[in-house]
Amino acid sequence: MKSIKHLIVYILFTSMAFVSSVAHSAEMAISEHESYLLLDNLLSFTDTTGNHKMQLEQYKEWGKLYRKLVNQKRMTKTDLKLFLLMGFIADERTKIEPQEEIAKDIMPVFTAQPTIILNLLKELPFLIGSTCNSLNSYFELTSKGDEKQQFIRKYEGEITATLGKDAPQCLAKIK
Repeated sequence: MKSIKHLIVYILFTSMAFVSSVAHSAEMAISEHESYLLLDNLLSFTDTTGNHKMQLEQYKEWGKLYRKLVNQKRMTKTDLKLFLLMGFIADERTKIEPQEEIAKDIMPVFTAQPTIILNLLKELPFLIGSTCNSLNSYFELTSKGDEKQQFIRKYEGEITATLGKDAPQCLAKIK
């Protein structure tokens, strides 16, 4: 149990530093208010009461931020980090609707910029599990199981080369 708390604290601090840097970067993909929305979701992981549900207004704001990111023609590296972070939060909070949205959107996002996404996962390894879960969920939700093997054949080498020792964790979630 102690190691899980340390992991949560690590992820929380890493994410808080990341969100803070994004909010103040030159690219400023999100507003200060939107960065607080993400931080509030991250802080809810430390809630010992188990009350991790979003309030309706917060859920609507989450949806607006998500659509703002996904509806762009091409995501910047910062936008991709935010997209993957939102996937992580949805996965950790076990929010079914956001997980399904992310799973449906992740494949076009991944295939448009696989090298950048894999490098982001290497840079922020706590995002590996949720991202690879979303990739797998894409095939399950879209009933494209036959395409899964093609995807694995096409990207397994790049996943292995980029993620190194963390590659088996990702590939196990996709296979």
